[in-house]
Amino acid sequence: MTVGSRGSEGFSLISDAALSAGRAAADDLMVWIEEKGHSDVRPSDLSILRLVEPGALSLSALATSLEITAQAVGKAVASLRDREFVRRETTRSDRRLVLVALTDQGRSVLQAAEDWSQARQHAAVIEWGEPEVLRAAAILERFSEPGLQHPRRGRRTFPR
Repeated sequence: MTVGSRGSEGFSLISDAALSAGRAAADDLMVWIEEKGHSDVRPSDLSILRLVEPGALSLSALATSLEITAQAVGKAVASLRDREFVRRETTRSDRRLVLVALTDQGRSVLQAAEDWSQARQHAAVIEWGEPEVLRAAAILERFSEPGLQHPRRGRRTFPR
């Protein structure tokens, strides 16, 4: 197999492996979370829940962090609020400013996701050994670095 040759099996080797691994992990995570009593969670919900875990954030801060429109964030937050994963708060100093904060149920979802991550990492260490897991993590980290350049176009291949 040749990596990078158009038309060869290797052209999409990394992309296909990453997408396949990501889908499998997301599916496994959603099953785990459902088994922990949270049947109405979507993979995209976790992005917002993780961002507001350290403390309440404004809708505009969420939109900026997720690189999506304020309208899209508002819709996602409304859905999370309807399912009681987040709550909306206003500040005393500026009633126009809406902050999004986790509820106990939202924290429980994030704890289930963290438990899954720890269990999956433990299973990988048992099956592959710690050096191999650390090597895989380092490789994945390198692929997620911003600024990975396309060799012919001289520009980023991944959107920010």
